[in-house]
Amino acid sequence: MFRSMDGGDTWEELSGLNGLPRGALGKIGVSVSEAQCGRVYALLEAEGDKIGFYRTDDYGDRWVQISQNRDLMHRPFYYTHVFADPQHVDTVYVTNLRLWKSTDGGANFTEVTSPHEDNHDLWIDTVDPKRMVEGNDGGACVTFNGGRSWSSIYNQNTAQFYRIDVDDRYPYRVYATQQDNTSISVPSASEWGVIPLCDCTYPGTGESGFIVVSPKDSDIVYCGAIGFSRPTVELCSATITAPGRFALSMSGRKRRAVWRRRICATASP
Repeated sequence: MFRSMDGGDTWEELSGLNGLPRGALGKIGVSVSEAQCGRVYALLEAEGDKIGFYRTDDYGDRWVQISQNRDLMHRPFYYTHVFADPQHVDTVYVTNLRLWKSTDGGANFTEVTSPHEDNHDLWIDTVDPKRMVEGNDGGACVTFNGGRSWSSIYNQNTAQFYRIDVDDRYPYRVYATQQDNTSISVPSASEWGVIPLCDCTYPGTGESGFIVVSPKDSDIVYCGAIGFSRPTVELCSATITAPGRFALSMSGRKRRAVWRRRICATASP
């Protein structure tokens, strides 16, 4: 962590000083309070019990570890974002798998229910802090009451496809694995003129792999997924997994398990 007290002309490193942890540091999230001069919040990925939520009231001359709550630090490389309320000095938010809120300067956090998991960004209105826009893996959601209710994620075209395939039907169908959702099969045409959701099917799990239709039989679909396997719902389908969820430790393994596993199907015997 670095600090500048002259508008960015010069910088000094604070890592390992003034109460901040020494040793290896990972991702760091920082938020400067607009409600009180000198108040800064920091979320640090660090070794052992030094990981956690830190606070300073004098621009970083002295830091205090306020919380070691691991719910704030799931997969730090993917999250680790903190947002200070612009009007209330002790109110602060952390986006992670869940959305968290503290009203006592970070000592305690409670979950704010959001429409979708994997929360990454938060905009807070400086005039009315109850009006916020929250970004997650499902899209963007708006609240006017401090997170008690949110706008829908289903009014946004935010589907993200990892891989697609098509079958040999007429009209043909398109198959895809979706980020943070199931696999989906969508017809290329419909008797209704439009393609409603009721004409779509869900051939397997998601989200991270290849999806392949058998060139011999369009009723057979192969779908890649991470870490688990369960029966699929469309006609005859197979979900393919590899050992281990993220392959954090490769000792003793013959093959590396990756996020996306290639699947190919051929028409030959």
